[in-house]
Amino acid sequence: MDGFAFRAEDLHQFESLSLIGTAFAGAPFSGTVNAGECVRIMTGAVVPDGADSVEMLENTELKTTPSDQTSIVFKQPVNPGQFVRQ
Repeated sequence: MDGFAFRAEDLHQFESLSLIGTAFAGAPFSGTVNAGECVRIMTGAVVPDGADSVEMLENTELKTTPSDQTSIVFKQPVNPGQFVRQ
């Protein structure tokens, strides 16, 4: 599913999450998702280390700061493990 991979517990602590990279099918994100971060994830991609949930692109909003940093705001509650297939 196209969307964002993140740590579900972070949605209780942060109003938005910093976008730190992208995970493609066949080209995974090589870093780790830490507190306050998320990764854009494409259908079929491996969920990055540190992330435990995915939210659909349609249920998020991108925000860009004046310093060109991108963050993601979630429009609705997310369940831990959502849209992650083992």
